[in-house]
Amino acid sequence: MPSADAGKDERFHHSLKAEAQQWPPFADLAKAQDAFDRWGHVNNAQRPHDALDGGVPLDRYRASQRQYRETVEPFEYAKGDLIRRVQQHGFVSILGRKLRLCRAFAGKSVAFRPTAKDGLFDAWFRHQKIETIDLNASKR
Repeated sequence: MPSADAGKDERFHHSLKAEAQQWPPFADLAKAQDAFDRWGHVNNAQRPHDALDGGVPLDRYRASQRQYRETVEPFEYAKGDLIRRVQQHGFVSILGRKLRLCRAFAGKSVAFRPTAKDGLFDAWFRHQKIETIDLNASKR
């Protein structure tokens, strides 16, 4: 069953395509960006939205209302986790084996948690499981 947000997303993409992505194709990225910027202003500042009782998103959103921390709080992994810092291009070593995770984790610490099966580890970034690593398979 589709979520309630699915219809909203479909409507957004339909409007974007119909109003900003008109043919012929854009001559270059700068022209495309100009069209998207103009459409974004109309969509967010001028067009009434049913979900906002006829208001526009800019009436509801103010960047100053959002509070972001300058630095991300350190994360403590569970006792028994093997903590490794991911190197450039996503490489990491565990138990003498060099593996590649996603490049997005470069410079971050990840945890490897042993599973019930020997040589099988779950890789975690903070509270999110990234993938399962089978060190037995990488011996070959």
